[in-house]
Amino acid sequence: MRTLSTLGEPFGGGDDIDWALTEAVLSNLKSELGEFEPNASITEMLRQTCETAKRGLGRVSEVSAVIPFLPIGTGIVNHEVLLDEQAVDAILRDPAARVASACMRALQAACIPKTALAAVYATGGSWQLPHVRVAIEGELGVIASRRLDPDGSVALGAAYRAGALLGMVKNIHVIDEPTTTPLQLFRL
Repeated sequence: MRTLSTLGEPFGGGDDIDWALTEAVLSNLKSELGEFEPNASITEMLRQTCETAKRGLGRVSEVSAVIPFLPIGTGIVNHEVLLDEQAVDAILRDPAARVASACMRALQAACIPKTALAAVYATGGSWQLPHVRVAIEGELGVIASRRLDPDGSVALGAAYRAGALLGMVKNIHVIDEPTTTPLQLFRL
């Protein structure tokens, strides 16, 4: 197997989306509950909740989460947040477009038309987001196997790379590509 092109989009749906969702939730909380100044632990709790909700959106159309122990005024409030595909559409539209652009640049770098692709396999958690998945499939075709563990595939690649750096893995060539949405085109 020979690598024809390796490309990725570092802002395709990872931490940047988590933080954008967190900012949107904070804005909504402030409009619903009144102004408050979130401390670092509240902000991190919101980010983790948004990350979990984002991952759930790939499987269901809406996700709810309870944000506990918000210090509002002189009391503590537990507040339910509902995230649905429409609520995050504006946030995901730009990253999905960047991923689609990265797909086309990878094809151009490999000097092959998309009709020459035998299969498309996506790794990394962001392809599970509906908007990103639609963008990839719109540019390259249907993702061939959804049985792959997208996060496990990235972890396995990192483990191979670490083994290669330590001299323990010699027969597998791993390309180091610092992105969150990797795209590799191979010729068998």
